[in-house]
Amino acid sequence: MGVDFMTGATLFALVNLVGIAFVVLVGYRIWTKVSAFVKSGEDKTLNIKWELIVFALIIFFGIFAGSVMRPKVTIDVPINRELKQYQNNNQEIVIETPAPRTEKLDGFKPLGE
Repeated sequence: MGVDFMTGATLFALVNLVGIAFVVLVGYRIWTKVSAFVKSGEDKTLNIKWELIVFALIIFFGIFAGSVMRPKVTIDVPINRELKQYQNNNQEIVIETPAPRTEKLDGFKPLGE
């Protein structure tokens, strides 16, 4: 179990590292294109359509992949066979409680008097 869990955690960290590298790469491309557009001062259009699509896909992947690729840990509790047999054999449950206690406290009068 420990090896499988560590392998999953390592792969999850590797996927996150690759995702961060893509975000940095796309962010750098967008930054260079925007800075070149601002410095040129020409009346051309800014063509960053594909960079924005890739950036949006990376963000979408980062939101939903984290919950899908997270390693799942389950704890299996052993079944108490004696309890199961007792519950199966006794359909009616009887709860025994002690009788109520009344105590006299010095210095206090009961409310009913």
